[in-house]
Amino acid sequence: MEDNQNTIFRKTIHSIVWLSFCTCSFYLDFNIEIMIDRKKYPLHAAALEGNEKKIASLVSKGMDVNCRDEKGLTPLWIAVSKGERGIAEIFLSLGADVNEENSAGFTPLFVAAMNGDVEMANMLLQRGANVNHRDKKGRTPLFIAAVKGNWRVAEILISSGADVDAKTNEGVTPLWMAASNGHWEMAETLLAAGADVNIQDAQGRTPLRIAARFGAKEVAKTLLKAGADPTLRDKKGQTPLEVAEEKGHQELADFLREYNSPSP
Repeated sequence: MEDNQNTIFRKTIHSIVWLSFCTCSFYLDFNIEIMIDRKKYPLHAAALEGNEKKIASLVSKGMDVNCRDEKGLTPLWIAVSKGERGIAEIFLSLGADVNEENSAGFTPLFVAAMNGDVEMANMLLQRGANVNHRDKKGRTPLFIAAVKGNWRVAEILISSGADVDAKTNEGVTPLWMAASNGHWEMAETLLAAGADVNIQDAQGRTPLRIAARFGAKEVAKTLLKAGADPTLRDKKGQTPLEVAEEKGHQELADFLREYNSPSP
């Protein structure tokens, strides 16, 4: 019992650490109301309120439509994060920069991808958002969509020219992230768009190897159906089957073993 609890604890800690690697940590706990000083940042407050008249009035009086708060966020960011497409369009019509970055290098399109907001993402792309913009860690909007499993947004990004095999500074691709988070529908979306099913990161780990690490059986099935090679070894010399066994994912290990040794 104690060993099982320790295993669960280790997996939980690993997942927390992994998630912090994958995403902009402050944004996951994004509470916009806490961040806004209404007197200091009136345009941001107007964006939060969805007050079109106040927005127009403040900008007409010379307030910079691309002004930033203490977190480096613009009013457009506020509108996009709240899902206020109409307000976001107003800011863009007033000259807001659709590709304005925050301190992490995220643009508003990253926010729409994070939120799974298909309509917002589509509008931003139509307004000139860079679909392959990279943040300071080399992540793209498609990568962020993959982390969250937002495959419908991914379809919009891909149809707009997103690079399905774009690697981060660590050599990680969107498919790799879909595998690590168990998002089989995202994996299907990426593979249908031509993602390399056997692509390896700097450690030689394939998406199938990562699916094995996290016990993501449905993702593993999806990858194998798309031609994933179950015999590829990472730089430690491990195959996906060996990783699944090592991590205690017995159901997946049994599946991979049977796949590797089909009945005559």
